[in-house]
Amino acid sequence: VPLAVAAVNIPALLRKRMIITRAAKHRVNLKDLLVIGITGSYGKTSTKYFLEQLLVSGGVSAVASHKHRNSEFPVAQDMLAQVSKSTSHYIVEMGAYKKGEVAALARLTQPRVGIITAVSNQHTALFGSVEAIASAKWELFDALPDDGVAIINADDQRLTKLAMAKQRHVHTYSLAGPADVWFESIKYEPTQVSAVLHIQEGSAPVTIPVAGRGMLASVAAAIAGAHAAEMDFTQIVKGVTALQPPEHTMTVSVAPTGAAVIDDSY
Repeated sequence: VPLAVAAVNIPALLRKRMIITRAAKHRVNLKDLLVIGITGSYGKTSTKYFLEQLLVSGGVSAVASHKHRNSEFPVAQDMLAQVSKSTSHYIVEMGAYKKGEVAALARLTQPRVGIITAVSNQHTALFGSVEAIASAKWELFDALPDDGVAIINADDQRLTKLAMAKQRHVHTYSLAGPADVWFESIKYEPTQVSAVLHIQEGSAPVTIPVAGRGMLASVAAAIAGAHAAEMDFTQIVKGVTALQPPEHTMTVSVAPTGAAVIDDSY
């Protein structure tokens, strides 16, 4: 049985390594590509899709890693299939089940902007502690260049403490109080959220067609990413009002009776 498993696995591993190497060489040739990496215990996929929508609404040639692809081999496949010299921004979701996986993804994609959405006790059995999870996610920031932009959820106390311990300047977003990007006067309704959006240079009232606090946190993270990518304030405000969540992820529709139906079946 071990010999049979090896006979199947070794060629598969060699093929995966070949594709990863091809993708790395492809990335080197894309000198003008701005890569935005997103990691965290939750909120990665929704943040990725919201950020892609914002950038595209502003006229940017942006693509995001497909669906829930967030490990080295699938991302390498995605880069080869989706990213070309006409692509200006690539948004990549970065998952981790052990230390070093986010660092490997960062070496492959070479991000200049990094977002950590949150750190929780998910996968504690794999990492041993929440602190080890936070350290694994921080590999994204450790890989950023000197002029890179690191973005964290200021409402996550673990991340803010880690930023202080690392003595790393970070951009922040929040639903609870002043930050580089934050919301105030938040009103949650069945099919939308209304609030006042603050970005460093200004503020504006917005109505966002998403449901719940979790989705709003992902919207805030996406706005912070778009701001770091130098998207215009007015374009961000306009784009936010048309955002749509990923398929089957807090997707809101209205039943014939008028009831709000929330599909979170993914």
